[in-house]
Amino acid sequence: MKKSHNTSPVWTRSSRCDHHNCLETSRHPTTIQVRNSTNPDTTLSFTHDSWRSFLRTHDNPTI
Repeated sequence: MKKSHNTSPVWTRSSRCDHHNCLETSRHPTTIQVRNSTNPDTTLSFTHDSWRSFLRTHDNPTI
């Protein structure tokens, strides 16, 4: 019997999201996909290093 692999991305919302218009991310082996929950057909793709750099640059605990 062959194992079936789920190829659908798993999307995660920020823990700070408290409404329906949120940033969602999906991890993949070589990239991070990012989308707006109200427009899920459009995504951006980042390497893991660029995504970490983006998060470090935009980390602001006051938001």
